[in-house]
Amino acid sequence: MAVTKKKLEEKKNSKTTWTADSGCSTQPIPESSSKRPRNNSSGVGGRIYRSQNAKSCHQCRQKTVYLAASCEKKIKDKECTIHFCHKCLLNRYGEKAEEVALLHDWICPRCRGICNCSRCMKKRGHQPTGVLAPAAKASGFASVSDMLHLNNTESLGSQEITDAAVSSKNRKAVDKENQVEKTSSSKKKSRAVLELDVCSTRKKKPVAAKRKVEKTICEICVERKESDQMFTIQSCFHSYCFDCIGKHVVTRVEENITIIKCPGVNCKAVLELDVCRPVLPQVVIHRWEDALCQEFIDASRRFYCPFRDCSAPLLNDDGGKVIRESECPFCHRLFCAQCFVPWHPGINCEDFQRLNEDERGREDLMVRDLAKEKNWARCHFEFCYGCEKQWTKDHGGCQRN
Repeated sequence: MAVTKKKLEEKKNSKTTWTADSGCSTQPIPESSSKRPRNNSSGVGGRIYRSQNAKSCHQCRQKTVYLAASCEKKIKDKECTIHFCHKCLLNRYGEKAEEVALLHDWICPRCRGICNCSRCMKKRGHQPTGVLAPAAKASGFASVSDMLHLNNTESLGSQEITDAAVSSKNRKAVDKENQVEKTSSSKKKSRAVLELDVCSTRKKKPVAAKRKVEKTICEICVERKESDQMFTIQSCFHSYCFDCIGKHVVTRVEENITIIKCPGVNCKAVLELDVCRPVLPQVVIHRWEDALCQEFIDASRRFYCPFRDCSAPLLNDDGGKVIRESECPFCHRLFCAQCFVPWHPGINCEDFQRLNEDERGREDLMVRDLAKEKNWARCHFEFCYGCEKQWTKDHGGCQRN
């Protein structure tokens, strides 16, 4: 700890000074000297930055402790308050701080009209020149001050300074700066375009959301439905919702109607299967297709299964042969292919057709078979089943009834 405190005290008592040969060097400040000599005045030593208790350099705008000598020019009886740090004075104008400190009539570059800082150059309508020390050496000038005082002019034009500064060695650096400026400007433009695109897309969204949805009234259920839920018949332009037109087709198909007309009042437009296919269930489509196929078959060859619980459509393809006994391919029950009735064994078709409707049942046919087997005959004698006497008109008093 003692060694550290000792080093801090030595560093505190030390002072950075400028030497022409070796540049910056650190030398202790003598405690007995109350006022520094002219060659150790501000700007001769090294540049020390300090945010408080310091003055700003006119060129770099940094607050430094040590500045160059004060300007001796007075403007309207007021002293010039412009200050330059020794590094900016050397790099920008080629003037050394130790030489300037010895001059009693030194005038700052701003008062001489050769200040090339960004603010002064913009006030004169020119672009900043940047560091001119390398440019002055490349152009053959002894210092920046000689280059700025070219042709004994107090204020040198921006174009002449730029031409002198852009030498063969520094041209590449200037090109790089220009390229960076171009890329930055292009990036700004692209950002602006993107912002415009984003704004345009943001504005378009609410417009799409506010789009009015067209609704149409169904002529069957009389309800308002969206246009994508409506079915329009192209031949008559009547509009119905999918549910209503589907139910209408299903009802007609169940009635074995193949030519389905528009449900409109007194409308003769006909619905087509291909047009209605997207709005109908598959079961209805298959039944409609079967009904249409049956329409193309000759009516003389088309018949149905005689059993009521089947009624399957059948086709007579006997090829001219007489076939009586046949089997339904759907319910697998026998029927007569000549009279299209359930199979009647033991009785020909002519006798079966002469039977009454109430005698064509299966039980009736079994009785007939039994009568044939027992050699029963029709005697036309009427008798009472109760008393077994002959039946008369006044036989209603039979006690066994």
